[in-house]
Formats: sequence, structure tokens, C-alpha cells
Amino acid sequence: MGFMHQQLIEILNYSMLITINHIYTSGASGTNITVIRGILRAKHPELLIVLLQQSL
Repeated sequence: MGFMHQQLIEILNYSMLITINHIYTSGASGTNITVIRGILRAKHPELLIVLLQQSL
């Protein structure tokens, strides 16, 4: 995943979290780290839910 895409995902997650929305992620390596960065930036880690395919 390119750097620009990572920044876009982080900004989108940040904006979703500051409006108190839950974020669901599959745990994919490239996307997951940018989602976590956005969550830490918004200071709402309790709104993150990670769904792993092997646990379903």
C-alpha cells in the first residue's frame, strides 16, 4: 500500500472516531497499522474492533 493511501486511511479513521463511530478492521497488515494510528490520534482506542477471519 502506498504512503498516500496510508495517510488517507488514517485521516478517514480519525474523522470517523472523533464523531464517536466504531471502526471494524480485518487485521490486514497494511490497513491495520493505519487504522491503529488513526485511533491513537483520536484518543479513542475503546472504539476499535478487530475481526479475525480465523476466529469466525
